[in-house]
Amino acid sequence: MLTLSQAAEDFQNSLYNPTRRGLRAPNTIKIHRHNARKIVASLGHLPLEQVRNGAVKKFVTAMRDEQYSAASISSFLVTLKMIVHSVKTEEGERIHNFSYDSEFIAAPIVDPSAQNTPSATQEQIETSVRSEETALFVAIAAVSGCRVSELMALEIGDVQDRDCIDLNTGLIHIRKTLKTKSAARTIPLPTDFLIWLRNHIGDRTGKLFIKSQTSIREALDKFNLPSPHAYRRFFVSHRRRMGMPEEILKRIAGHSIGGDITSRYSRAAHDLDWIRTEVERAGIGFSLEAA
Repeated sequence: MLTLSQAAEDFQNSLYNPTRRGLRAPNTIKIHRHNARKIVASLGHLPLEQVRNGAVKKFVTAMRDEQYSAASISSFLVTLKMIVHSVKTEEGERIHNFSYDSEFIAAPIVDPSAQNTPSATQEQIETSVRSEETALFVAIAAVSGCRVSELMALEIGDVQDRDCIDLNTGLIHIRKTLKTKSAARTIPLPTDFLIWLRNHIGDRTGKLFIKSQTSIREALDKFNLPSPHAYRRFFVSHRRRMGMPEEILKRIAGHSIGGDITSRYSRAAHDLDWIRTEVERAGIGFSLEAA
């Protein structure tokens, strides 16, 4: 009798297989694998046919007791349903086509407006560049808009098929750490910032950030600074205030440009010279003099 643990293992292996929609993004796989470990630890011993509303309700209650957020619990439930529904017959039909009752299992309602989504302020960023512990990470995060996983993967130089920052051309290339297909992109850096960056990095090679993500978060906490994603929000907010065309902003932020006819016709997001011009015009939104 197939258990949830066995089904979860098969499901995780399937994440690496191409589908008609292509390979799943690495970050998506990472999230599902993380969720699967938690699910298996709680429900893995159960035969798959017993993973019904009652069992799932107990799981949700346990997650609430452990103070997981509504968004995290919802993410767990998405993975759980995918595991259960991934088991199919040779004809491709679901064996356990359970329908989970959101009200009965007390599935949380995720209210985007209630999420804790702080944006860093100009003052906080300028505070950070006064410290060697936080200056490089915060400055690049706020100027590039890169996700923390992208930042941690950056290598110095134009490294083929890798996420990298080229100090000669002033370009960041996101090629490998892709949350979505739209995440693959080239991000120009403003000239003034590039000068600062060259002086700050010097002739180093290899990984841009030597410290771990945990160490960087601890340094931010030490100076009472917001978490890494807050600088990405600052990046988007500042460039909107400066009137950057939305399709260019979406392009350099790694978001989908959109499927409307105007977006499909416009080539602005594919014109690197135009993007460079807009990046220079918008500026960085904070002073580097403190550094």
